[in-house]
Amino acid sequence: MLSGFLETRLLTYSLEDAKKRGYEALSYAWQGEEPSHPILVDGKRFIVTSNLHALLLARRRCLKRIDRVVWADAICINQADTVVEKPAQLLMMKDIYTNSSRVIGWLGDSWDSGLAADMITTVDVTHSVFGGIELQDHDRWRFIEATPRWQALVQTIRNPYFGRAWICQEVVLGHNFQFYIGGYYIPGHKMAEVISHVGSLAIPSLLQFSFTPTTTAPVSYGNMDNIMSVFALRVFGNSQEYPLAILLSMFARLDAGIPRDKIYALLGLSNTRVSQRVIPSYTQHQDVVFRDLAILLLASKDDAAAVLPHAGIGYLETAENLPSWVPDWSIEVRKRSSILAWHFPKGNLLADFSTDGDSSLLPRDLLPKAPIYYASRDSGHCFSTSGDKKFLSLKVLVIDVIADVSAPLLGQFDGSETTAWYRSVAGTFQAMSVRSPQPQPTDIDRDAFWRTLIGDRTRDKFPAPQSWQDYYDIFEESMFSWPLSHERLEYWKQRVDRICQPDRNSKDPAFPVLNAALSYYTRLQNTCTGRSFSTTRTSRMGLVPPKTCPEDLVCIVAGLQTPYILRPHPTDPGVYLLVGECYMHGVMSGEMMTPDTKL
Repeated sequence: MLSGFLETRLLTYSLEDAKKRGYEALSYAWQGEEPSHPILVDGKRFIVTSNLHALLLARRRCLKRIDRVVWADAICINQADTVVEKPAQLLMMKDIYTNSSRVIGWLGDSWDSGLAADMITTVDVTHSVFGGIELQDHDRWRFIEATPRWQALVQTIRNPYFGRAWICQEVVLGHNFQFYIGGYYIPGHKMAEVISHVGSLAIPSLLQFSFTPTTTAPVSYGNMDNIMSVFALRVFGNSQEYPLAILLSMFARLDAGIPRDKIYALLGLSNTRVSQRVIPSYTQHQDVVFRDLAILLLASKDDAAAVLPHAGIGYLETAENLPSWVPDWSIEVRKRSSILAWHFPKGNLLADFSTDGDSSLLPRDLLPKAPIYYASRDSGHCFSTSGDKKFLSLKVLVIDVIADVSAPLLGQFDGSETTAWYRSVAGTFQAMSVRSPQPQPTDIDRDAFWRTLIGDRTRDKFPAPQSWQDYYDIFEESMFSWPLSHERLEYWKQRVDRICQPDRNSKDPAFPVLNAALSYYTRLQNTCTGRSFSTTRTSRMGLVPPKTCPEDLVCIVAGLQTPYILRPHPTDPGVYLLVGECYMHGVMSGEMMTPDTKL
């Protein structure tokens, strides 16, 4: 390497011949940076990103004297030809990753990468040998050992690689997928299991709030679900048909440097007639791509239900140039709120595993077990678009009108914002109760209130078990008078021990009480972040998009699981704007739908 540059050669093969020859497909993050590192390709200067440059150097170092054949999209696809070559190559990427001899997921080669690899092994061995991970293991790793290894693992989970939309088909379809970190190879499924182990502790927020000296951002529990969901799909590979809208919904928080690539990155996984009609295009305006995709998905019985949950003008991050019923996939990654439920069509494989979670084929917790609401029961959806593609027609039942809306919970993860928000919302609830015929909130009112704040669900149950009433009571008291006195700790500890198995390993009497309060706190954070608490004219309580206004309509939409907020158009009678989906207590199981109900 006398030139001082990393030198490569371009080889041209058919897919069949490339498979016989053997090659590695590289999976890495572009990280939004402009190419800045020169290499030589067939003796000519070529500029790549620093991350790809580091990856190529790492692959070269492994076996210096043996040629290593690799496929890297930034080099092997002419990124400048967005008319012919790039769209055509995107449709081939499924076969490129499937036919490779192995796929290497690059997590970097920083100074602490080796520590992260060691921590991954420690978690895996601890779980395998002892049949699980206890909270004292977590405490030892995080607190007692001062634990650079734990911090390195947290940094690895935060790696921009796991925020990429392209990771979906690369991981799910990639042959012999392995992560390469700090000189170590880690099988992909092993990494997913480790993330599942540390993310499913009794207090999941402990991982969320693990910070490192160089990072103040929390680990997103939702992002961890995305990572695990990707590896869950790998169990089935490309043998199943995944509706494109379901994949877009599941991985909405993953990012792509070019927003429309969030769609194209999933085409290789979908395998449906709908996805086969999507042709990658970089010449059409982005708004046209999103609108035409929405029309295509709304016309599909397997895709339609998953479209509108991502649409609406009621969010803090809202598209300006799209019809209110068209999701803007470019802003999903910035949205503070996530959808209220997975909108899987009945009979779909993902629906079966997300609701019962009993499959022996799947590692525990690899698919998010979000419960499914049934606000419209079994009414079929009926969508149609106008000829000019500006309007969507749908059948609705107006059930109420918004009266009051709180400020939104922004989810700053420092605790103080959530405390202030809860106190404000609790004050609204008390004021609403004062206006009711009863002088004090009844048990029914309180039950509806605490259930509303968590969407009446836990991670795997809907409705939430009645035992969570105690969790809420502890949470509420801690919001106003933490730290609790010794007498109150003992009182709550006895109540908690009656409803769940006591932690015999904990010597701190406050621990089970804190655990219960944090369980409710975490569920409230996940449900309410990016939403506002609202009341209606008939004293219903709900969670609505933050830009919801008094006099907006609460509606049941035929064929959809959750209610929606609609707003009459200010100048066009008979036309409504979609504000967004909502949780409205007392209607989520189809209570408003009787045999005589007409939409």
